[in-house]
This record gives sequence, C-alpha cells and structure tokens, in this order.
Amino acid sequence: MRNLLTILLGISLFLCANANAQTLQDELNKLAALRQDVQDVEQANQDIASNVTKLNTEIEAIKAKPSAESLQLLEARTKLESAEQTVASDPSQVNQDRLEQAQFKLKLAERRDRKSNPGPTELITEKAELEQALEGNQKQLSRLNGRIQSQQQLIDSMEQQSKKAQENAKQARIAEAAAKEQALTESQDELAKTRAEHEKAMAEIAALKQQLEAREAAEAAEEAKEAAAAEVAIVAAVASAEANEPASQAVPAPPEAAEPNAEPQTQPQQTKNSAPFELLLDKASAQQRYAELKKLASSGSARGSNKIAHVKTYKDGDLIKRSSHSLASKGNAQYLARLNMRAGETQVKISREEWVVEVPESEDGKRYSLWLDGSGEEARIILFATGLID
Repeated sequence: MRNLLTILLGISLFLCANANAQTLQDELNKLAALRQDVQDVEQANQDIASNVTKLNTEIEAIKAKPSAESLQLLEARTKLESAEQTVASDPSQVNQDRLEQAQFKLKLAERRDRKSNPGPTELITEKAELEQALEGNQKQLSRLNGRIQSQQQLIDSMEQQSKKAQENAKQARIAEAAAKEQALTESQDELAKTRAEHEKAMAEIAALKQQLEAREAAEAAEEAKEAAAAEVAIVAAVASAEANEPASQAVPAPPEAAEPNAEPQTQPQQTKNSAPFELLLDKASAQQRYAELKKLASSGSARGSNKIAHVKTYKDGDLIKRSSHSLASKGNAQYLARLNMRAGETQVKISREEWVVEVPESEDGKRYSLWLDGSGEEARIILFATGLID
C-alpha cells in the first residue's frame, strides 16, 4: 500500500507539472503579443515623426514668403501670448477684457489668413493633429511597457513554480525507487533466515513466491484501475475545456470576381470585407455621412485609446507606398485619420481587421479622411475626399 501511495503521488505531480507548462506557454504567448503591439506603436510613431518633419519643411517654406495676412496673424498671436502672461500675473477685470479682445482679434486674423493663404493653416492643423497623436501613442507605449513588466514578473514566478514541481516529481520517483529497493532487501533477508532448514525453507519460499505473485498481481490490477480512471478524468477535462472554448470568428468570404466585359469603375473598388466599407465622392453625400458620424461619436462613451492603421499600396505587384497612421479616438468607438491615396491595390489593416481596395488613377494623390466606425458588430471604414467635408 505504501508503494501504491508513492506511485499515485508521482502521477499527481507529473500531471500538475504538465498543466503548469501549458499555462506558462499561454502567458508567454501573451507577452509576445504585447511586445508586437509595442513594435507596431513604435513603427507608427516613426511614420508620424517623419510626416511631422515633412510638414515643418513645407510650413517653413511657406513662412519664408509671408503675406500681409500672415504677418497680422503672427502679430495677433504675439499679443495674445502677452495678454495671457499679463492675466496670469494680474487677473484683473481690465486684463481679462484685454485677453478676450486679443482672442477675438486672433480669430479674425486666422480667418483672414485662411482665406488668403489656406495652405499653412491646414498644414499647421495637420501637424498639431499628428503631434497630438504622437503624444497619445507615447502614453500607450508607457502602458504597454508597464503591462510587459508585470507579465514578465508573472512568467518568472510561474517558471520558478514549474521548476519546483519538476523537482518534486523527481524526488517522488527517487523515493519510489528507494521503497522498491527496500522491499526487495527485506524479502532477501527473509529468505536468508530459512536456509538452515532447506526443505522447510523451500516450502516457505514457494509459499512466499505465491503470496508475492498474488500481491503483485493485485497491485498491478489496482494500478491499472487507477491509471484508467486518471486517463478517463483527463479525457473528460479536455473534452469539457474544448466544449467551453468560444467559436472561432468566421472568415469573410472573398468577393465575387468581376465579369470580363464589365465597365471600368470610377471609384476605389473593395475586394475584401465588402460589407463594412464605404467610399463617398460627391459632396452632399460626404457631408451628410460625416455629420452622422460626428453625431454618433458625440452620443456615446468618452474617448479611448488611439488605434493604428497600416497602409500598403501595390501597383503591378510592386509595393509603391507603405505608411502607418494614428487613428484619433473621437468617442463611442469612432476613429479618424488623414492620408494621401495612391492609385493601385491598397491594403488597410487595423488591429486584426483588413480591407483591400483598388484605387483608380483618377484618385491618385488625393487627400482622404479615413473614418473607422467600430460601434457595430462589424468594423466599418468610410473614406471621404478631405476637400468634400472641410
């Protein structure tokens, strides 16, 4: 019976060690996914920083030949900064009135500057949006790095527990071997005591052999019964776990191929995830849809973390453009980014969703606003020509 308990203890420790190994692998997979997220955000930050540098160059080139309205705008900003500093040191009513006047004059100067020279203002606004997105991504990186550190600590702890479980299983096997050896030694001592009387010893030995065989047969049958019960329990546990696993997401069916004699399309055609994709090229439809999306964004929950859109464009099978863009959160699972479209097959990937659209030559180089609506069961992409909604 003591040998049986030792064997059962060894089996229990072995199963525990296997379970710990499976759980540890799951946590390692989570750690790898977090590190991949960090790489994606860092890649997006590099792309955003590159875009900011290009915008600075364009802005400086325009500022090198400032218009009269631009000079008035610069003067209005300088006066506003001076008024803000004065109110900070002396928040009297007179200074408050002067601050409000400076703010009003700045708005007028900005309006005049936009009408006379819309380029710099649009570039400055785009730069501010990119810098805001970059700041949000940096915060997201800090959170991801914190999660990675906690995940690594958890894995270190689990590895120590796994090593301890393996060591316990090893000690149990050693104890089992020692118990068998001790039992064999005791049997040999019994046989040595019977050598004085050979005939009696032979009879006793024969009887002992019969008892030993019966005992071993009983123990073997008991062990087989216990092993079979353990195997049945394991199979039942695995079947229960598989039954409780969530069903995998259905893969969207590929779109139907166009007929050979079909007329060429005049707008980007989607070839994957056709249901959740919209492209609006006329001004009335674009402005109406844009107003609906802004209302949807303001009617739900507060803004969350930004998302990243990875965009690749191929032409005749060759990669001609690759960029990453930060999707600014607008609230209620709504996100917005701006990008330049190139003619060819364009792949848009956000998280684990992917869309593929064919952009015709007529849309090459145009500025687009990409809106992601994630409030429904399926994420939906809406593309507007930026000039239609600004």
